[in-house]
Amino acid sequence: MDILTFISEVIKAVAWPIMLVVVLLSFRRRLGDLLPLLRKLRLKDFEIEFAEKVENLKDEAPRALRHMPARTASASEQAEQELIRRLAEISPRSAVVEAWRVVEKTALDMLRATRTVELPSDRLPPSDLGKLLRVTGVLDADQVWLFNTLRRLRNRAVHEEMMDVDRAAVLDYIDIANGLTRYFIDLKEHEAPNNTFKGTRP
Repeated sequence: MDILTFISEVIKAVAWPIMLVVVLLSFRRRLGDLLPLLRKLRLKDFEIEFAEKVENLKDEAPRALRHMPARTASASEQAEQELIRRLAEISPRSAVVEAWRVVEKTALDMLRATRTVELPSDRLPPSDLGKLLRVTGVLDADQVWLFNTLRRLRNRAVHEEMMDVDRAAVLDYIDIANGLTRYFIDLKEHEAPNNTFKGTRP
């Protein structure tokens, strides 16, 4: 192969990579302008998904919690829920996170009070908590589904700092989470004195 042929082959070999780099550099600014739009579209998809899943939860929650005794919330419980509802007006994302925190804390308090299992002193991962609530008979299959759906929506909300979900959907989420919270509180109040957890349904 002579030198001219060699040079020609080298040029052919690098022509497409060079062309690709030139095109990318040319469109770099336009691609940068598209990124915020892509983020907005992804966020909008989540906001729609959130509202749809909460609507589904509204339909299923009464059946999942149908055995929950009627009880009047204490003054402290009412005050806590009112604060969360007010928070929804300022930051829907923070309200979702806080509503879930109350569910998680109440579930752990109930388990500790009824002495059903040995719990680690530090925080139990929510996914493990859901499994534990099912294995110990605290929650049945419908209630575990409710618990896990609330947990997953909360997890998604944590990563969406600019979340702007319809306020009605956020308030519905808070109400459903509060229903599960009251369920755990009722179990704690009725089972703690005996220190023997009988469970709910098989």
